[in-house]
Amino acid sequence: MPSMPPLSRRQFLAAGALGSACSWRGRDANLVQEAPGLAPSYWTTWGAQNFAVNAEMVHLALAEQDISGAAAQLTEERLFGHSGWAGAFDNCRRDLYLVFDLGWDLEPGTDLRLEPWHLGAHEVSTTKFPSCRGGPVERLRRLNELCQQAGWRGAGVFIPAEPHGDGRSGLAVNNAEAENQLRDRLRWSRDAGIGYWKVGSGRRDTPTYRQLISEMGLEEAPALVIEHTRACGPLNDEAYPGEAIVATRSGEFPRWGAGLLLQDNLRLAEFSNVLRTNQVTRRLSIATTLDRVASILAAAENRPNAPCLLNCGDEPYIAAVLGCTLGLERHPGWMDPHALGYNPRESHRRIGEVARAVRWQRMAPPFPVGLGGTVLDRERLTDSWQFREGEIPAAWVTGYPVRQSAPARVARNMPLPQASGPDRAFVIASLHPNDSVAVATLPRVTIDGGYSYPLADVTVTLEALRPLVGIFGRYRSLTLRTPALGTAPRLIAQDLAGDEPQDITDLVMVTATEVVIPGDVIHRVGLSAGSSGDISDPGMVLRLEI
Repeated sequence: MPSMPPLSRRQFLAAGALGSACSWRGRDANLVQEAPGLAPSYWTTWGAQNFAVNAEMVHLALAEQDISGAAAQLTEERLFGHSGWAGAFDNCRRDLYLVFDLGWDLEPGTDLRLEPWHLGAHEVSTTKFPSCRGGPVERLRRLNELCQQAGWRGAGVFIPAEPHGDGRSGLAVNNAEAENQLRDRLRWSRDAGIGYWKVGSGRRDTPTYRQLISEMGLEEAPALVIEHTRACGPLNDEAYPGEAIVATRSGEFPRWGAGLLLQDNLRLAEFSNVLRTNQVTRRLSIATTLDRVASILAAAENRPNAPCLLNCGDEPYIAAVLGCTLGLERHPGWMDPHALGYNPRESHRRIGEVARAVRWQRMAPPFPVGLGGTVLDRERLTDSWQFREGEIPAAWVTGYPVRQSAPARVARNMPLPQASGPDRAFVIASLHPNDSVAVATLPRVTIDGGYSYPLADVTVTLEALRPLVGIFGRYRSLTLRTPALGTAPRLIAQDLAGDEPQDITDLVMVTATEVVIPGDVIHRVGLSAGSSGDISDPGMVLRLEI
């Protein structure tokens, strides 16, 4: 097993490691740290702009004909009015940035097909956000205040990888003006207290331009978290319009373009605060995302000086276990989940998973891609689906079988977990820098069988007694092998979505070297604080107490 070097100060701050796994305050006290975490995770408005407005917007989003309609939906009333979008995630939103996605600085009626140069203004639209008045800084400051008053950590904003006005009347903004614009906008965000930049695609979407953004960010707004991404299709090694790199339909991220996509991501990781693994399909999200995360982590082992965190999008349990940040899109207000098939796992009813992942990361924050080693199983599991028209915006992949695969098991800084059972689930585990351990099983999807959650007997080897263990997903059983402790430990467990611990020692098999937890105990405890109507998978924290 690769050893994990000590954190430098820069890596320590990048990992959000000011949180502590040792917030235990006495026997049977709340196992979840009460203070919000420092992980730079967020909820972005983009999913709500498309799927929480009305049926017409849902159809437009799935047709992917024009994003101007979605941009027009981002308003103060929709976010902060009665029953506004910002009222969601009530037991964890103080940990999260609220990222205003495409449209916050565009006036209503802007047609991005005809006039894309309007992007990047970086001045809050007073028509959409009437309480945001004054100059650019005053407007941004008010936007941040609205978020904090609604209980969020603060505001983040989407910016394009291009200067404002680029391409107007067919003319490009010269480099000097582009740099001046960038400095101004960084200062505006700094002075307004904006915490996060989600840098999306644009006319200058190159590593060179993105690196310029990050370098200027260090000079002008060093506290600002800047996220980059390598634009790509939603399916690994599948064709994507406008992508020059050839796809061979292997379904494997490291084989995409003979490894060029992976190398592009590693290049961005050299200067990014956060690297986002980019868009995926809802149907095959787990396999697609896990393969991207696992591939980048494994390839980044020899780059320990990169303080970059990996953002795995809207997969909470992958983030919680593998030390990634979250870029959430789901929202309880999403509409029409079944008729069109765009939301097959009903993620709008899986808000409890968000709370469990975010609250776990209060004690076990994300940590940099180059910190420690990652072990990948040689065996890969393949998920599959044949998309029908209307299930996915990527119309070019409809009508034929699509396959996505990922390593059957992934482990950071610890041995691979063992797993057995008649059917295979993905199994992932990590030893975090503060000695917490996390493990998860993840469901599968196939053309023939649809969604399934294979129940496995999983064994995790602990080389020392760890302060906290995070357990996510569904199991037939979970065995924790420990060093010889001299006496059997007492087990205190708690649903990560709640605040009430419980003693489960009598419900499990405990010896001085092994703890075997039945799957039904994990299921019962890990959902004990769940909300009515929520269909999330279990997530709990365990303390082994001598």
